[in-house]
Amino acid sequence: MDKSHASVWHHTHTGRVPMARAHWGKGLATDALRQACDYAKSHLLLKELVAVVWPANSRSQRLLERSGFNFECETHHYGRDVTLYVRPL
Repeated sequence: MDKSHASVWHHTHTGRVPMARAHWGKGLATDALRQACDYAKSHLLLKELVAVVWPANSRSQRLLERSGFNFECETHHYGRDVTLYVRPL
């Protein structure tokens, strides 16, 4: 990934998987993220995915790490501090 992080915000596809607390811990987010990664690689022909997480959201950070994403940096976007994770496809 470009270390300036400027390229992250251009030519991107975005997605979000909000989930009610009652469904946490059942593997649904892991499944959804795995399928999204597969689709991004095979249909969208993307070379990498970038995930933006609030720094305090440790559950999402663990999900990303279990799904092959690597910590990239902490930066500022969306008007607040964020943590970036990257997964090569």
